[in-house]
Amino acid sequence: MKDDMFDDDNDNDEKKFPPDARNTDPWTSHAASRDAELTKSEARAAVCAALFRHGPMTDDELFLRIRRWPLNSICKRRLDCDRLGWVRPSMDEHGRQLTRKTRTGSTALVWELVPNK
Repeated sequence: MKDDMFDDDNDNDEKKFPPDARNTDPWTSHAASRDAELTKSEARAAVCAALFRHGPMTDDELFLRIRRWPLNSICKRRLDCDRLGWVRPSMDEHGRQLTRKTRTGSTALVWELVPNK
């Protein structure tokens, strides 16, 4: 994982995660956007913490471990972590992406933390 994982001043985050409120929106929209970003940051941290504690997992397995947000929110926050370079698909010894079946029988990628360099 990168050292700046939880650095709120990371300028690259703004490009990857555009603001949820427009300049023309009322102040209440901007306040709601700030609250939502705090929740998103907390969920991204929970995804990384679960992978750290329990090892590689699918989004479905992350949801079963975290249980604080809906599955679709966990998927979005894991995607954020992927875009930030904090997680990556797990690979087998032949360089193929690992997959597992979900509770519904779908095939899902297994994700892992990116090690510190």
